[in-house]
Amino acid sequence: MDLELLRQADYCLSKCGKPVPPQGLSVLYLPRGIPMQITLANPGTIGQQTIAREVTGDTDFELRALSMAVSSTVAVGFQAQLPDGSFLSNTLLDISQIAGAGSARYVFTKPLLCPLGTRFILTWDTSLYSAGSTQPVMVLFEGADRYLLKNGLPVKCPEAYAAHLPRIFGEGNENILAPSWQQGYTPDPPPGYVFEPYMPVSIPVGQNGNTRVTGQPPFVSIPLAGPLTATAVIQIDQGNDLCVRRFLFDVQADATVTAGVVQCRIRAGSGSSFTDDYLDVQDYIGSAPFPKDWDVRQGDQLFFDLNLVDGAGTGNVYFRAFADGNRRMRR
Repeated sequence: MDLELLRQADYCLSKCGKPVPPQGLSVLYLPRGIPMQITLANPGTIGQQTIAREVTGDTDFELRALSMAVSSTVAVGFQAQLPDGSFLSNTLLDISQIAGAGSARYVFTKPLLCPLGTRFILTWDTSLYSAGSTQPVMVLFEGADRYLLKNGLPVKCPEAYAAHLPRIFGEGNENILAPSWQQGYTPDPPPGYVFEPYMPVSIPVGQNGNTRVTGQPPFVSIPLAGPLTATAVIQIDQGNDLCVRRFLFDVQADATVTAGVVQCRIRAGSGSSFTDDYLDVQDYIGSAPFPKDWDVRQGDQLFFDLNLVDGAGTGNVYFRAFADGNRRMRR
């Protein structure tokens, strides 16, 4: 078969106004990773720094997953702006909450096309750890280079080839027991809707909370002197449902706190309960992916009822939660 490699193609509009490729055009994906290696140092003052990484090569890049390696003993605030202008999270958050590789890496529901020359912009906040310490960070943007072939097979939807895909992917998740979305394959949204990665953070209910670090979302503060109960809430936006795929929890304590466990009960304002009793959610379900999305309707609320047990010492224990998932938005 006579094939011609194209750097770009002229797309035309279908009768419905949707851009479609011309006849005889197919796509060849060659797996590639774009690495970013940096060493962050805290000068002793609260501050942020922004580092950009350009998409290089000779064709467009399709982003499918994000892998990160970070020290478990040092915390770093992290926020990523993608080439299409969207943000990975709506605020800075502790990189240790989402950093991971293999089955624990961040996988996008829908691959993101990154044109040649666009940039990944990463914002780092080193004020979460002590002055003078340094933190090496490795970030890998995983995906594939997208080459267009002329006079090849007609372009079809990925689902048409699902039965012929290998069980283990050269650049994908090799845990066959993991949910399908961790391998980058997931059911399409309902007609007229699109998925957008989204990670809202909880805020305190009935108290001012404690920011802990300037510019960071507030924690729920539970003093050992009492009361030993508190509540945090995540408000779901109006107009967009939230499909929760996992919960992330950030629990901290003052240096004078020598013992204590924060137990939590998770429920929705509509009456649905994720847990029917209090448990140590940080250890049992923290960062664990759900086999099925938990759909939370627009305008609803997620409540985190907290109870501090076995506490010792003086000071406060701090809690906040992240709901990692996708917003289901109308086109």
